[in-house]
Amino acid sequence: MLNLYITSPNKKDGKSFITAGLAGIMQSLGYRTAVYKPIQTAGIESNGFMQSPDLTYIKSIDPFIETHFSYLFKSDTDPLSASENESQDIDPDFIFKDARKFAMASDCVLIDGEGGILTPIAPNLQNIDIVNKLQTPIMFVITPNENSINS
Repeated sequence: MLNLYITSPNKKDGKSFITAGLAGIMQSLGYRTAVYKPIQTAGIESNGFMQSPDLTYIKSIDPFIETHFSYLFKSDTDPLSASENESQDIDPDFIFKDARKFAMASDCVLIDGEGGILTPIAPNLQNIDIVNKLQTPIMFVITPNENSINS
């Protein structure tokens, strides 16, 4: 079983592209693959429904890849600010429960993080806390012109 937390220091670093590619490869090799996005900001409203642009992109690569998010926000900010702007608290236990559910039902779970590894997602909770609790390896996606990796 492969579980991997994918993050990047900046928006627009190609993290969703890499995640979709890995998911497509694993699915094509016969592994039941899931992409879990605990928190999606910059959600898009379409036909009266909010959609995750990242997970929609992944489904366009292979519609059989399981995708799920726990929280979807319209705000294009960090998760903590988005949750405060939209008056919806983020419950870490809910995220851990969803992540475990996908791990039990899939051979490969790619967790697509929102923001950097130290991005706050709730009071006293950062992305690194999710990684530590789930004991998941991390993949950093960076662009070639990065001269440092910041949180």
